[in-house]
Amino acid sequence: ETLTEIAFEAAWPVIDQTIGEAEAAAREARRLPPSDAAIQLDAQIAAMKSARQKRDHAGLALSSIEAYRVLVSAVAGNAKVPTEVSLLDYAGFRYGADLKANPVRWGDMAEAVSFARDNWAKLSPRTKSFQGASAFEKAIADMDKAAAQRDMAHATLSAKAELDLVDQLETFFSAQ
Repeated sequence: ETLTEIAFEAAWPVIDQTIGEAEAAAREARRLPPSDAAIQLDAQIAAMKSARQKRDHAGLALSSIEAYRVLVSAVAGNAKVPTEVSLLDYAGFRYGADLKANPVRWGDMAEAVSFARDNWAKLSPRTKSFQGASAFEKAIADMDKAAAQRDMAHATLSAKAELDLVDQLETFFSAQ
């Protein structure tokens, strides 16, 4: 998650350090089942290193957020914060990285919205007392509309709204 957040702005030495931290986290995660997650994680680490060598900020951000998805999916379980919340975070970061890519990856943004919508559908029945539920649905709809209309300003605002609401969801579930 951190690498995705800094991929477009941080200095290369900071990015290199963060890639090292991602590799260390991947080594720790290899102890966790399932083993196919380790293979996927290795592929994303390799993609991060390749993107770094090419100075490809978008490739770096996207491969790091894919590694995040693999990790959170692999450790699904009985945590207080449901995996779907982390996957909604993933969708927002993926959407944002696609938006910052050159050229903008509008099609993949639409896929990220679909992924978010699917995870929200699984999670929303558990959020009856979450006051931001309708705002979350609006954020996803806004992300979808912005991607369809190729509206960068609206896409930026809607992605920020979705990520802020994910933070609220994390707080909501942590307090239960």
